[in-house]
Amino acid sequence: MLTALRIQNFALIEQLSVEFGPGLTVLTGETGAGKSIIFGALQLILGGRAHADLIRSGAKEATVEALFHLSRKGPGRAAVERLHEMGVDEQGGEMALRRLVSVEGRNRCFINGSPATLTMLESAGEFLVDVHGQHQHQRLLYPENHLEILDDFGSLHGRRDQVARSIQELRKLEARRDDLSRRETDQRDRMDLLRFQVREIEAAALVPGEDEALEEEASLLASAEERHTLARSSHETLYESEGSLVEGLASVADRLERLAELDPAVRDLAEEVRSLGIQAGEAARRIQQYADGVEFDPERQRAVGERLDALRTLKKKYGGSIEDVLAYKDRAAGELEELSNRDSILEEVRQAIEERRPRVAREALKFSEERERAGSRLGRAVEKELGGLGMEKVRFEVGLQDEEDPDGFVERDGRRLRLFDDGVDRAEFQFEPNVGEGVRPLARIVSGGELSRLMLAIKTVLAGRDRVPSLVFDEVDVGIGGAVAEVVGKKLRAISRSHQVFCITHLPQIAALADAHFLISKEEQKSRTRTTIRPLEMEERVEEIARMSGGEKITDATRRHAREMLGLK
Repeated sequence: MLTALRIQNFALIEQLSVEFGPGLTVLTGETGAGKSIIFGALQLILGGRAHADLIRSGAKEATVEALFHLSRKGPGRAAVERLHEMGVDEQGGEMALRRLVSVEGRNRCFINGSPATLTMLESAGEFLVDVHGQHQHQRLLYPENHLEILDDFGSLHGRRDQVARSIQELRKLEARRDDLSRRETDQRDRMDLLRFQVREIEAAALVPGEDEALEEEASLLASAEERHTLARSSHETLYESEGSLVEGLASVADRLERLAELDPAVRDLAEEVRSLGIQAGEAARRIQQYADGVEFDPERQRAVGERLDALRTLKKKYGGSIEDVLAYKDRAAGELEELSNRDSILEEVRQAIEERRPRVAREALKFSEERERAGSRLGRAVEKELGGLGMEKVRFEVGLQDEEDPDGFVERDGRRLRLFDDGVDRAEFQFEPNVGEGVRPLARIVSGGELSRLMLAIKTVLAGRDRVPSLVFDEVDVGIGGAVAEVVGKKLRAISRSHQVFCITHLPQIAALADAHFLISKEEQKSRTRTTIRPLEMEERVEEIARMSGGEKITDATRRHAREMLGLK
């Protein structure tokens, strides 16, 4: 549910922060106070269209933030699932949406503090709040939503998912068949290419890591002459040349030993120099061994270079490493085997399709019958609810349609039908507001007030099944009054037991039944007009309901009536 809403520099709102709770919340105020502005901001955060003229005069940008508490059970479950599909963590059952609109027309959106696209915001909003207003095109007006509402009412989502899975499995087989059929035209050329590629890679007898070892060997072979020269010159300096380092150290050691006979204090120094000479001699011996071991092998150098060139060519053609080349060979061999057996595989796929189609057709037609029965029940239930809302003689029907498909395999009454992702049905609500006019598509004839009451009737029927946790009714009371107003209030209150419900209303009968009552008002400060909102305490509610009942002049009689409506003594 929506727990907090913060708005800054949006239309007449300079700064507004409000918290909401569960149940039925009403918002009231005088005409023009800005009641619909509040939910205009809410629609903006849910992905609605943004215009620069929505920004408060003098401000550079408008900001709207909304905080939602999500439950993994009940209506909030679908919102949690949608967030997971988008890769968004709901952070312990809470989700924060934020949207900024600048005067330059730029939009910035955030979900739980992370940047998001407007599409993501709109996608999440579909499962968070359903706004129903007098002057807006609502979810109810779009036929693509009618089948979803019908399936909600009939508790048919499990069956729909089952049918959808069967259809999806069949379409995968059909796609496989089409792919195998397309390959028939170029199968021979493809097989020749695959055979060549597999043989080429197999002939190379690749060993993982071989290229790295060869690169190192090639580097040593290329530097053989330089390495031999450096080693030989180092050996000569240490040992072979006249006045070599070994010879010089031996001479120094002899002199220091004679000196030690004269001064024993330098004996350790003489031994240290003698030891250096021995170490130098050992180093010279090892350098000589290294120099003798350096091989000048032009044939091996040429062989290594050719092997490296061959490996580089294979890696350029089939992958960035020897491992990638070997993996490509395995894939090519698999495809070659498949192509070699294409005819038998294609026949197996075709047979599987023919076996599966009758079952999918039976499931789709049976599901269509279930939808038709659910549609009849939904029509009767909505008509009953509308009767209590002052629309006694209207007709409401769920029109199920199908589409013909000459190539289809699902047959009904001698007609071949198109198979959609979830069956053969499309749905569109039909409405007759006046006796004798006949039912027609809802979107063409329904008025704002009728739409609000129709949605209220549907929400009442769907209470406990609707997957959107928060519902907003903007002026659902248009065109009604008296006893019908109280019925509307009771229906809203009933819906609020399973959903969070907001209602902008002018009727005291509805306001008196609310769990929370907010007053929206307009005031002037420093020659600027701004809209504010605040929760009302019980005595303040008495005054507001009295105003709604009797106009600007509040009398003792209207106050007593207001207290009675609120159940107060």
